[in-house]
Amino acid sequence: MEEAAETEALVAAVVESDGTAARACYDRYKAILTKYQEQPQLLDGHLEGIVQPLATLLRSTTLSSTAQETGNVQDICRLLHVLVSVRGYKTVVRFFPHQASDLERVVQVLEYVADARAAADTAADNSSIAVWEAQAVLLLWLSILVLIPFDLVILDSEVTCDDSRAAAQQAYTPLAGKIMRLCQAYLQHPGTVREMAALLLARLLTRPDMAAALADFLQWQQQALAAASGPATVFLLPGVLQTLALIFKFGRREQLLPLSPQLWQQVAGLLGDGSGSSSSSGLGSNALARKLAVKLVQRIG
Repeated sequence: MEEAAETEALVAAVVESDGTAARACYDRYKAILTKYQEQPQLLDGHLEGIVQPLATLLRSTTLSSTAQETGNVQDICRLLHVLVSVRGYKTVVRFFPHQASDLERVVQVLEYVADARAAADTAADNSSIAVWEAQAVLLLWLSILVLIPFDLVILDSEVTCDDSRAAAQQAYTPLAGKIMRLCQAYLQHPGTVREMAALLLARLLTRPDMAAALADFLQWQQQALAAASGPATVFLLPGVLQTLALIFKFGRREQLLPLSPQLWQQVAGLLGDGSGSSSSSGLGSNALARKLAVKLVQRIG
């Protein structure tokens, strides 16, 4: 990597400024890294030195952010999003912090950023892009935080000590339900945010203690697809299919086997029987949805 020293200097400047220099460094930083789009493996020797300081800064900034002050979070996320786009999320996310105690706080900040989205979408500058990229990176971060090996109830502040026993008997915690609702909304949007929402949902719903949440999601996706029409179907259908394909990738076979007949029938209906019925389902002109449907069928089988 020819520009290694310059890139490290840019990252150091961002860290030393507690994120306030992220916006000023962004254009040059992006110009350097996108040069490696065709050969991203050339970044691997320097990846830890770039991602880890930025991810650590993102964590500290997230813990101190308020609903009115998410600008630094968004700017730092944009820097990480460049790396996700160039090198791929599977490689980049390995260097993200994964303290279990961060889970609820990251969800809260994701809600803050989502609330800022409406205003940003009407702006004439790049603020709208920054908001969407920030949400994608926060969703990616959450996809490793939900892999904690113990019950989510101990991290949910809505569950007090007095009602923890009752909460333990519920299907799943309010925090898990909040994550589900956020991700379901993101599945209706194109781009990286939909991909990261599908990843997070699949990771969450394949936890051993999330069987009830998985059943609720399967019911929701059928109802949402049935109610969707026009452009909404074009965006929602790939999101749902990608989530289901990832669920069958991450989940345990004994957990998913009882669900297979129902999903097989649903996907077969979407694909059609070769007589042209797939066109009316939205798959006929949706190459991405068709590709994901075929992948799902392969994993179910």
